[in-house]
Amino acid sequence: MMIIAMHPLLISSSQHWVPAWTLYLLLVILVPHSFIPLQKHHQNYRLYPRHPLSNPPSRKILINGTLSIPNANIKDRGQYFCLAENDHGSDKLIITLSVVAYPSRILEPKMREIKSYAGNTVELKCKAEGRPMPVISWILANRTQVMGQNTEKGRASVSAVGTLVIKYVSVYDRGHYKCIASNPAGADTATVRLQVVAAPPGIMEEKRQQLQAILGHSLQLPCTGHGTPQPGVHWVLHDGSMIQSNRPVIDTRISMYENGTLHIKDVTPADSGKYECIATSSTGSERRVVTLTVILQESAPQILEISKRLTELSYGDQLRLNCLATGNPKPRIIWKLPSKAVVDYWYR
Repeated sequence: MMIIAMHPLLISSSQHWVPAWTLYLLLVILVPHSFIPLQKHHQNYRLYPRHPLSNPPSRKILINGTLSIPNANIKDRGQYFCLAENDHGSDKLIITLSVVAYPSRILEPKMREIKSYAGNTVELKCKAEGRPMPVISWILANRTQVMGQNTEKGRASVSAVGTLVIKYVSVYDRGHYKCIASNPAGADTATVRLQVVAAPPGIMEEKRQQLQAILGHSLQLPCTGHGTPQPGVHWVLHDGSMIQSNRPVIDTRISMYENGTLHIKDVTPADSGKYECIATSSTGSERRVVTLTVILQESAPQILEISKRLTELSYGDQLRLNCLATGNPKPRIIWKLPSKAVVDYWYR
C-alpha cells in the first residue's frame, strides 16, 4: 500500500454575516492530522483544537475544525485567521465576520402623560424593537428599578411585552417613570409622567330604582358608598327629613345602618314616595334614588262577622243580616234570598 502525503487545504467562505447569537465558522480540512490554530486579528489569544483547556471559555473549536462562538455580539466582529499545517506544508484563510445587530428603539413617545384615579390599575406600555430583541426595564418614581420580564416589585410588575403594571395606585405613586430598552447594540429610553387624582365617590347599587313593599312588612334599602377617600352616606326621606347612622330620628320605625342601608319597619301607605341616598367626600358626591310604593298583600275573601244562623222577628219588623268580609282586592258580597232572587251589594 502506498500513502501519498500532501499539504493541508482549507475550504471555506471568506466573509460571514450573522445575527447576534451563536455563530459557527465552518472550516473543512481536506487532509487529516492537520494542526489548526485560529487567531482573531487585534486580539491577544489563539485557539487550539487539540488543547481546549487553553482556549477562552466563550470560544470552542469542534472536532471538524468549526469555530463555535456562543452568543455572538458586536465585539466579536472582525477578521479571523485560520492556519492549517502539517509536516508537508500549511494553508491559511482569513474570514471577515460581521455581526448584524440593530440598536434598541422604543416605539412610544419619548415623553407622555397618563392620568388615573386612585385605586385603579395602571398599565404603562413600552413597546420596543431591535435586533436582538431588547430587554425592557423600568425605573419607578421612587427610583427603584424593575428588571426583565414578569418580575414583580410590590404592586409593580413588568409583563412579557414590557408593560409596567401598577395595582391599586395611590397619590404616592405619582411621578416620572422611565422605560429602558437595551440590547448589545444600544439602548433607548422613554419617560411617562403619571398623575394620580382622588376618585369621586361612587354607589355600588343602581342609581334609580322602583320598589314595591307590602303593607306591614319590613324593608331594607342598601346604599354602599365607595371611593378614596371613603365617602360619608346619608338618606333624605320622602318627607324631606335627613337620616344618618347613629343619629336619633323622630320616627323610630326608620333607622340607618353603618354600611348605609336604610331600614323601615312595618311600612304603611304613608311611607310611599322617593328616598334619596347621597354619598359625599372631598372629591364630590353621588346619588341614588329609590321610589317606594306600599301595596296591600292580595288575599282570598274571608267573612269575619255574620248574624245569627237562626233569626226571628215579628211581622212588619225590619230585617238586618250582617255579612262583613275582608280580602284584597276588596271582595264582592252577594246575597241569595229564599225566593231564589240574588241581591248584589254593588247593584242594589
